[in-house]
Amino acid sequence: SGISEILVDGLTRPTQLYLHHPQPYPENECAAYGCSDMAIPVPGGCHCKCRMGRKLQADGKTCTTAPEPWTRVEPWRCANSCHEHAHCAAEVSNPTVYRCVCKAGYQGNGYQGNTGCTVCNYGYYKSVLRPGQCMECPDGVGSTAARTSCVCLGGLHWYNDECTSNVPEVTARPTTTV
Repeated sequence: SGISEILVDGLTRPTQLYLHHPQPYPENECAAYGCSDMAIPVPGGCHCKCRMGRKLQADGKTCTTAPEPWTRVEPWRCANSCHEHAHCAAEVSNPTVYRCVCKAGYQGNGYQGNTGCTVCNYGYYKSVLRPGQCMECPDGVGSTAARTSCVCLGGLHWYNDECTSNVPEVTARPTTTV
């Protein structure tokens, strides 16, 4: 239309911009696009988007569970200074969202100050870099010294957030020929 209008002024480091059009987009326009999680209408077509904790694969349509829901990024991307036990991180499913996130074994808001990051209490754990609180180990089970997992008894192993005897065997293969 050729009309230019300033909507927001004075942003120092914007990481997202959402535009809303007053005319609704046809609901089923992207339904047949083939996205495994959700399809977002964009100018000229559709774009696949993944739910939190999932990552878009190279095909641009399939989402799989990410081993870690947050990934470490450069410290300057976070607006505030992170606590010594936190990293500036981006959400895997939305890599334009940056925030300080406590490391595995720590809980809190991730920022400098007395509530930044505190170690998980004994019997609690946090296994990956993610926001949120530590989770309680099952009854009668303690946590490791690093508070990143629980210690199982009776020959069981901590796997997928539970004590189990059903742990897949991992075999190493050489990456180069000998």
